[in-house]
Amino acid sequence: MYPYTAQLLIWAMSAPQAKIDVVRFVFFNDGDQKEDADKVLGAAGGIYHSKSNSLEDAFETMKVCATNGKGGDIPENNIEAILEAIATYKEAERILMIADNSADVRDIQLLDKISKPVHIILGRSKGFPYINTHYMEIAIKTKGSLHTANKDYEGDDLQALMQSVQDYHRERKKKKAK
Repeated sequence: MYPYTAQLLIWAMSAPQAKIDVVRFVFFNDGDQKEDADKVLGAAGGIYHSKSNSLEDAFETMKVCATNGKGGDIPENNIEAILEAIATYKEAERILMIADNSADVRDIQLLDKISKPVHIILGRSKGFPYINTHYMEIAIKTKGSLHTANKDYEGDDLQALMQSVQDYHRERKKKKAK
């Protein structure tokens, strides 16, 4: 996800500071090269915090996180990172997460522990019907939003998207079973 996050940081650096309400940045890499079998639910690790709200510091923190990651299985510890961000930055009113549509959320079982809205920018999404339901579920349950390259979803639109994607995949399974 490094290219997507770098794009966001470059955009944020060029935006007028009055338009940016970012408090802090948290990056995660699913365990700092930890073996897949050693990744414990809610404690995979590999989570890095920027030391300030400076975008330059965020970019440096992101590079360290990426360098210390490298490899492993595809599912990610998104919820663990969100929970750590909420615990560390209690003043934050909402969470903005950049997520990889092609990676499931390893710790989706922890979703009920999230207490703030999560707004998700979904990278590698080809749009309907290929939107990972984990990310829709996070946005729905936290009263957040989901943003793809083509469309923004929240509230009823997000609920309708989830239903449409589930219906699409159900129909595909039926056709394959025949």
